[in-house]
Amino acid sequence: MTSPRRSAHRAILPIALLVAACSGAVGPSGIAPSASPGPTDTPVGTIAHPDGPTDVILRLEEGGGFVPFGFLLTQAPEFTLYGDGTAIVRNERQDPLPDSGGVARMHPFRTVQLAEADIQALLSFALVQGGLGSARPHYEHNQVADAPSAVFTIDADGARKVVEVYALGIDGAPALDVEARRAFMDLADRLRSLAADPQFATAAYQPQGYRAVLSEGFEGNPERPWPWPAIAPDAFGPANPNGPFLLQRVLSPAEVAAIGVEGFEGGLLNAMLRGTDGTLYALSTRPLLPEEAE
Repeated sequence: MTSPRRSAHRAILPIALLVAACSGAVGPSGIAPSASPGPTDTPVGTIAHPDGPTDVILRLEEGGGFVPFGFLLTQAPEFTLYGDGTAIVRNERQDPLPDSGGVARMHPFRTVQLAEADIQALLSFALVQGGLGSARPHYEHNQVADAPSAVFTIDADGARKVVEVYALGIDGAPALDVEARRAFMDLADRLRSLAADPQFATAAYQPQGYRAVLSEGFEGNPERPWPWPAIAPDAFGPANPNGPFLLQRVLSPAEVAAIGVEGFEGGLLNAMLRGTDGTLYALSTRPLLPEEAE
């Protein structure tokens, strides 16, 4: 039986990841083609893909499930490959970083610059060995409740495809899906480990800004003074029209640094701030990705 929590966490996944795949004739990789390739597409004989620095051509995001609410505020794709070959990655399966003054810290992102040959190899692996070319849009696991979903997005061969796999990596899935799930797991492992591959040089990701979300504070964590003289709590706007208890704003890296938490680069969870209005807030942040900062 599907749990209410499972339905709820799917609603939190970014809308862009839930767009259905295009329909039409099937191309060589199993993805339906759209319009004819334009002048900026890859050469004939390769896997065509958008080539802009904010064009997402391959992505893995895992989220939802039975986790503390604050973790949903800092959720971000673990792996994103852009059309210009820039990959931004962090492995959420690593051991968590230790708290800093009662504030949880997320692992920072790393960037990897791929040559076109490497892009082609990764897209080919995703479509064939990773199973995305022939995948259905959704894979269920009715024996498990309150587990996260892995969402793969690929934009190649002229069309965008989204594949959502509930409870990826948890045993007991339908027998018909065992091989597909094994392929998805192999792909997820490859994407998560890209930044650790010694053949690629990596660098720390430098975001242009951070999404910052204020929610209701709670006692127990050390309280910090409000760090921004020029930004009052009412400068944060509603994060969700249906949830006015959440407020959000984009902060610069310098404004996040002003909170006073070392190692904030990957994002923060539940920094307790006493607002200038006297209210205790819990602040959570995560880095903006290139397409979000436009």
